[in-house]
Amino acid sequence: MQILAVDGGDRLLAAQCARLRESGHSVTQRSTFETARQILLEDGCHIDLLITNLRLKAYNGLHLVSYTRAFSTNTAAIVVDTAADRFNQLEALRFGAEYLASPVQPDQLQAMVHAAEAKHPVSDLPPSAPQSEHHRSAEPAPLETAGTAYGIDTFVESSETACSRQVQD
Repeated sequence: MQILAVDGGDRLLAAQCARLRESGHSVTQRSTFETARQILLEDGCHIDLLITNLRLKAYNGLHLVSYTRAFSTNTAAIVVDTAADRFNQLEALRFGAEYLASPVQPDQLQAMVHAAEAKHPVSDLPPSAPQSEHHRSAEPAPLETAGTAYGIDTFVESSETACSRQVQD
């Protein structure tokens, strides 16, 4: 399973990522939204599971979940929050992501990873192997959902769409 873990720079997921590697998963770690985004933009890169902190400085983990979903609906997601928050949990579930509150117990995360493997097709290809079905342009297609509490629809849309929408307004 190809896993992308984004910890927001606080190294919250570092120990859990080491355990996931020990159990045979391929884990790529990043600390910012921007560096994770670069991985998602790479041609041929395939991620089976995204594990992200909710707080990623100017963005949040839900932005990253939405961005990932624009490329691949088969990518599972787990959002980790620093403290339990019912609103954040509902938002994560609305985006189709599982939700965990810190402190994250290794067995709990491992169970969620196994559940993601069972629910979503897993790629046997390495993250750098070309996959024509996941060809990416510079930006993903705009989401078809209405605006959200996080303004994700405006973040994901291409500049052409944004410009044409401004002309219509």
